[in-house]
Amino acid sequence: MYGVTDLMKLVVKIRKINPELQLLGALLIRHDERQTVCKLIETAAREQIGKLLPVRIPSPPVPRSIRLRWLKLVFTA
Repeated sequence: MYGVTDLMKLVVKIRKINPELQLLGALLIRHDERQTVCKLIETAAREQIGKLLPVRIPSPPVPRSIRLRWLKLVFTA
């Protein structure tokens, strides 16, 4: 839940520079609808940000260790 609060603090700072800033919404990453804590984070994000972007990553998600290896290959080549 700290991520949502940190994001909103950053938005407030940016709005001081650019008052016309409009949020399109938030994208939840590493979100598992089956876990209670993820549901709480989703609820907090909806309350504080308003809109969540309707992007779904097909399941099963790629394990983190494989993603990291792939990123290392891509960015070191």
